[in-house]
Amino acid sequence: MLSKSQATGIQIDGIVISAITRTQIFLNKNGQSVRPAMTWADSRARDQAGRIASAVQTLDKRFRTFGPINAYHPLARILWLLEKEPQNFEQLYCVLEPKDYLNFRLTGAWAADEISLSRLTTIVDRKPAEELFSQLNLPIEIIPPLMSPQHCIGPVLSGLDSPFDRLAGVPVFAGSMDAWCASLGLGALRPQYAYDISGTSEVLGVLSDSYEEIPGLVTLPWYLDLYQIGGPSQTGADCLRWYQEAFGSSHEGIDPGRVLQELEKRYRQPEPIVFLPYLRGERTPLWDPDVRGLFFGINRRHSSTDFIWAILEGVAFAGRQILELATKFRKISLHEVRIGGGAARSDLWCQIKSSIWKYPVTRMKEAESALLGAAMVGYCGLAEYSSLDQAQAEMAHKDRSFEPSDG
Repeated sequence: MLSKSQATGIQIDGIVISAITRTQIFLNKNGQSVRPAMTWADSRARDQAGRIASAVQTLDKRFRTFGPINAYHPLARILWLLEKEPQNFEQLYCVLEPKDYLNFRLTGAWAADEISLSRLTTIVDRKPAEELFSQLNLPIEIIPPLMSPQHCIGPVLSGLDSPFDRLAGVPVFAGSMDAWCASLGLGALRPQYAYDISGTSEVLGVLSDSYEEIPGLVTLPWYLDLYQIGGPSQTGADCLRWYQEAFGSSHEGIDPGRVLQELEKRYRQPEPIVFLPYLRGERTPLWDPDVRGLFFGINRRHSSTDFIWAILEGVAFAGRQILELATKFRKISLHEVRIGGGAARSDLWCQIKSSIWKYPVTRMKEAESALLGAAMVGYCGLAEYSSLDQAQAEMAHKDRSFEPSDG
């Protein structure tokens, strides 16, 4: 990218990084890692999660806003480090997520955005976090200063190795996690909308203007007075990839979009196969790393076509479970679900989701919605737009809408 910008004379006015969340990088005072990072799929901290969940119950009820306390929770992993690797914990100075680590390498600033780390600091304020950290014998100072995504954390340092030396002085904005940037890029940062980031795995969320804790779901402050109710799953297009690899599908190696286009032309048995898509456990809303997948209702007449249909529908039904939980507690009436990501390019899968979810599904023109959302953040940071509302209204454009069907 830097080479292209130099060759074409494009000026880089600002930098915004969006990346995965629920991955912790443990650093010492010199900014060096004290151990390998714990990624989003790491479930080793189950015992610690149980004890933290009990400790949270001792807090004032108004402050129980840490979301589901499970093996994937960042606080459980920090406690695991304290108990299982005390020699590494002694060196710990700060815990950063991937994009914050990259920002640190560019600017030398210890910082994070308030949305990505809200599960560590709570939605209400920092006081309950201090109380909980104290109970667990954890120093709250390991959490970096928090700021809004469009806040400038500093300029790129001079003297960096090539090609980053060309960026010296360019402002770097805090940015946020991929799901938040994607929801912004989809134009879904508004009440009574939902978003679906459809890729290797799925992330679904409903936007509400009121806070509600719902068992199994993650409620996070999303923007001003908006809250996201939903969360990430372990299931998605990876289930289709697994099937092709495991059973030697004749479609292996073909673009998934073409596979799904051909699927509509092939005969499907009237007795459908049911698929539970839990090939790697499940996060939202089950939060169980041990739950496993299942094909049910197979008979001698079924072919690979029926199995692929079952996978597409199984993933969609997993998403429906999240949407139903998120909407029924507050009786939220959704306008539509905005969808993006690589798997959203399939008209068939978008239609399946709309029919199973019973909501209109709107695919946006920009497939890489997180990149578009990051650009919106940068433009707001540079004062090109006065607000994120204005940015999404100007930059998020619809491609096609799908209406629920009984067919």
